[in-house]
Amino acid sequence: MLKSNQSASAPAFLIALVFWLAMYHQLSSPVVLAWAGAIHLNQIVRYVWVRRDARKFETPEDNPKSAMLLLFLLGVNGAIWGSAALLFLPLSDVLIASFVVVVTLSIHSGGMTWMAPVKAAVISFSVPLTLLLTLALLRKEETVYWVGGVLIFLYAMTSWKYAMQHHKLLADSLFARYEKVALAEQLAEQVELVELASQEKTRFLAAASHDLRQPLHAIALCSAVLEISLRNGPDHDTADRLLKSIHLLGNSFDAMLDISRLDAGTVQAAVAPTPLQSVFEGLNGVFSEEADERGLELRVRSTPLWVYTDANLLQRMLENLAANALKYTPQGGVVVVARQRQEKVWIDVRDTGIGMAPDQIKRIFDEFYQVNNPGRDRSKGLGIGLSIVDRLSRLLGHPILVRSREGRGSLFRLVLPSASAEQHAGQPGFPTGQAAPGAGLPERVMVLDDDDDVLYAIATLLQMHGVETTCVGSPNEAWTALQNEPHDAPHTVLLCDVRLAKGEDGLVFATSLAKKMLHPPKVILLTGETAPDSLQRLRESGFEVLFKPVGAQTLLATLARAVR
Repeated sequence: MLKSNQSASAPAFLIALVFWLAMYHQLSSPVVLAWAGAIHLNQIVRYVWVRRDARKFETPEDNPKSAMLLLFLLGVNGAIWGSAALLFLPLSDVLIASFVVVVTLSIHSGGMTWMAPVKAAVISFSVPLTLLLTLALLRKEETVYWVGGVLIFLYAMTSWKYAMQHHKLLADSLFARYEKVALAEQLAEQVELVELASQEKTRFLAAASHDLRQPLHAIALCSAVLEISLRNGPDHDTADRLLKSIHLLGNSFDAMLDISRLDAGTVQAAVAPTPLQSVFEGLNGVFSEEADERGLELRVRSTPLWVYTDANLLQRMLENLAANALKYTPQGGVVVVARQRQEKVWIDVRDTGIGMAPDQIKRIFDEFYQVNNPGRDRSKGLGIGLSIVDRLSRLLGHPILVRSREGRGSLFRLVLPSASAEQHAGQPGFPTGQAAPGAGLPERVMVLDDDDDVLYAIATLLQMHGVETTCVGSPNEAWTALQNEPHDAPHTVLLCDVRLAKGEDGLVFATSLAKKMLHPPKVILLTGETAPDSLQRLRESGFEVLFKPVGAQTLLATLARAVR
């Protein structure tokens, strides 16, 4: 356990640093600084103690006083992390609450892993953390916080149970090290526990992703409506800054969830013949406006090539590479091009940016590392975009090569297997839901969602752009409205949430319309799902899919494309 404490010290320090910096940026409160001082002091004391005393004894029984000091420091550490919820949650800000809860539970999960060999360490660290976090949520008046508090307490109970079982397995394995049969049995049990823990983490990440994306989706759309309403007023700059901050938060949230899902092994690649042109069109739609605003040239060259890949994951990789290239290109531009090289296809993302030194190239795929950003400028993201690219390249088997010169720019090259015309015949690409915004919006749109805030935000946004909108909260309401619609003014598009109230499924309802109606509306699905089986269902449906939180420009662009 002592060696684990040493190896975990640097990541724990970095996580705490990033956490309190983010909280101080949001709250600007001296309480945050006091909390930061307490957590870092505790970390430093533990690190110094372990470095000094770790070699003096192998087990707690060898030096009881030192062992009690370590347990006390771990308990204080857990209490400090748990107190973050008491100090920062009372602001009733759902975004801050979500951030605090996710980070605190991540610290708890990581700590339980390396403290499992010692029962007392698990109890000293976990109990104050989870109790304080649960208490902070139960103090809130909103029902959702009460439910969250109960779920976190149940999660803690389950974690304690698995930690104790893990402890027992470790002890038994040590005692039975010379008994091959007993060791095999213990390893089998340990593998089973790991699989159960992995399944539990998968379910937790999927639920957290959906539940946290939903309010962020509503906030993003409402902010877009506010920005449009104040466009010619004195408060427009404030609204615009709010919209940009929410956009950054959404990107950071997506990135953190992507890292968690990739590390948990819950992302599964559905490799199939894919047309690169459809991926490139989506990429151009996402970044063309940003490039124009910054006076940069973005050239995404058309291509007839097909490759073997997961279209959605490839889109994510290229978006991260393009975003990184634009971020570090003060002048000039970015070029994205695909070339055939025998049985392979090269996709190059080249920029004329600041470039990198050789020692920096070795670190760019590390989490939270950013070139020339010592002050952690939040407009440059969290520094995990390329880390996601690295993980996805290994998942898909697409090697990535990097070349760069300081002051001259950088080249990122993906190497993909080529697909022939016979192999890709009749194979549709996975819809990305990205396109450049344009005119020609549908006249009438129906929105099916069980969240009143989302309905209000979408309806207000569409009405501002002259689109007549019908809002419904259930498939029955939607079907009734479709049956009663005027023949000369039907609903052209259905914006349909996938997970609805009372266990109803928006995808099932959308699929049934093709059998019930002669001319059904075009369907665009909205979802916060991230579970692999759910993504596979969406992929196979053939419908356009937008993943929450959806920005106003992306939503409008997708609607315009749907009626072309």
